[in-house]
Amino acid sequence: MSDRIYTIPWQPITYAGIRFKSKLECRWYVFFEALRTVSIYEPKQFYLPEFQNWYIPDFALLSCPFDYIEIKPTSPLPDEYGKCRALSELGFKVALFAGSCNPDVQVYLFENGHRKSIPRTSAFLQQCFQFKLNGRQGETVAALKTVLGKGNYSRAFKAAWEFKV
Repeated sequence: MSDRIYTIPWQPITYAGIRFKSKLECRWYVFFEALRTVSIYEPKQFYLPEFQNWYIPDFALLSCPFDYIEIKPTSPLPDEYGKCRALSELGFKVALFAGSCNPDVQVYLFENGHRKSIPRTSAFLQQCFQFKLNGRQGETVAALKTVLGKGNYSRAFKAAWEFKV
């Protein structure tokens, strides 16, 4: 069980016939739609022996380099981080997005039970310059591309924030 205390209660919302637990999860779903990424909300539950509990990732991704995404409103607590790592130990690629749907979101990547880092390449530096992103934002977009593949990220962020929830 997470020790996170939410100061603002979740506000469930229905969109596209799906009942989301929060507006934040719905906004990320709109982002995935704008990228033309097929996602399934709360697709499957996994038993994680390390936590002696069941875990349901927020999204499954189809036809993407990563399998599952967990969404958190702020930096993850140790057990939230640990659940994503534990799911990756089962052979899945897992991403944890912490924060709002924008280039400042924190992205944590897990593969084979370990945290994965995104190398800074010349393409990364070119992308930062092209889109007028600072290094942190460029790192985020590079991480999103690792998780979701290629796409128009500017359009997706815009769609997510113009969506009225």
